[in-house]
Amino acid sequence: MVPEGSRMSLSPDLGGRNTARAHLAAAAYMEVAQKHGLDPVHMALAWCAGRPFMASVIFGATTAAQLAHIIEGKDIELSDQVLADLNKAHRAHPMPY
Repeated sequence: MVPEGSRMSLSPDLGGRNTARAHLAAAAYMEVAQKHGLDPVHMALAWCAGRPFMASVIFGATTAAQLAHIIEGKDIELSDQVLADLNKAHRAHPMPY
């Protein structure tokens, strides 16, 4: 189900990024989050913040509740095992769209 007002409800093909390959990649990353008891939003933002080339992490929050949820994960640090699992998922699903 696509939430009303979400990007996909407004642009169903997401600029060509709504593909079967992208859904498989997303499922792989969701499995990593679930395996390690992490919120997938917090995991993704922590991964971005941990990249040596990243100057800042930009996120989209449409509602105050979304912003509050994002802020809850601001201090998350990913373990070496989580990073290894993320790298494995990335190797299995490079450039998914």
